[in-house]
Amino acid sequence: MKHTPRPAPQRRTPPIVSKILERGTNATVGILRTTPTCVLKWPHPNDDAMKSFEAEKRVLNLLGRHRFVVQLLWASETGLCFEYHPFRSIRHYYRHNEFPAATQRYRWCHQLVSGFAYIHSKNIIHHDISTRNVLLSSGLNVQICDFGSATLQGEEAHGLAEFRYSFGRTSLSWEATFQYDLFCMGALFYEIILGKVPNAELNRSDVVERFKRQSFPSLDEIEPGYAAVIDNCWHDKYSSIQQLEAGLPSFQDTNLACNPTGEGISSDL
Repeated sequence: MKHTPRPAPQRRTPPIVSKILERGTNATVGILRTTPTCVLKWPHPNDDAMKSFEAEKRVLNLLGRHRFVVQLLWASETGLCFEYHPFRSIRHYYRHNEFPAATQRYRWCHQLVSGFAYIHSKNIIHHDISTRNVLLSSGLNVQICDFGSATLQGEEAHGLAEFRYSFGRTSLSWEATFQYDLFCMGALFYEIILGKVPNAELNRSDVVERFKRQSFPSLDEIEPGYAAVIDNCWHDKYSSIQQLEAGLPSFQDTNLACNPTGEGISSDL
C-alpha cells in the first residue's frame, strides 16, 4: 500500500483571530478579532516552527524601530502581533494589481537597501530575503518582515531563502554571513523590476545546476545600472551593503544612502 505522508500539524486557530490570511511553513497569520488593523502570527506545533518563532521574537526586539522594517507591537506565548497591511507582500501585490511604474519599482529597491543596511548594522542576517517577505504599507512603502530564519552574524543558520533566490547556495559550515543576504538581493531586485522570479521556468535541480556553472538569468530587459547591481550580487562582488548602495543608480529625491536610523528620509519615498 502506498504511504501518503500526513500534513504537518497546525496549532488550532486562537480565538482572538477572526480570519486567516496565510499559512506558511512554520506559522499562520490572521486578523485579530477585536483589532482588525492588526494581525497575529502564531507558530505551528513542531520544533522547527518554535525555533523560528523564538528567533523572530529575539531579532525583532534587537531591531527596534525602523520605517522600512515591520514593528512588533506585542508578543505572548500565543504569537506575535503586527500592524495589518492590506496590500500584503510585493509578490501578492503584483498578482492582484496592475504592474507598477518603473519609478515605483526603483523606489522600492532603494528603500530596501536602506532597510537591509539598518538590519545589517545590528549584526543581523535576514537569511530569507524575498518579495514575499516584503510587505507594502498603505503608502506603498516597504516593510521588511519574516525574521524566522534570521540570525546574528557567525551563528549557525537555521533556515534558507527560497531556491530561486539562493540558487541552492549554502555555506559549507552553515554559518550565517552577510554575503548570503547580498547574494539574494540580486534576485530581490530582479523580481521587483521584472515582476517574476529568476528562472521561473526551471525546476529546482536545473536552477541548482545552473548556479554550479555560474549561469544566471539574462538581465537584458533591465536598465543597465540596476542590471549591474544584480550581476554584482550574483557574482559576490559586494562585501557589504554599503558597497551595493554605492553602486545603485541615483534616484531623484531620495536620501536613503544606508541611513541606519531611517531619519531624514523624504516622506514621499
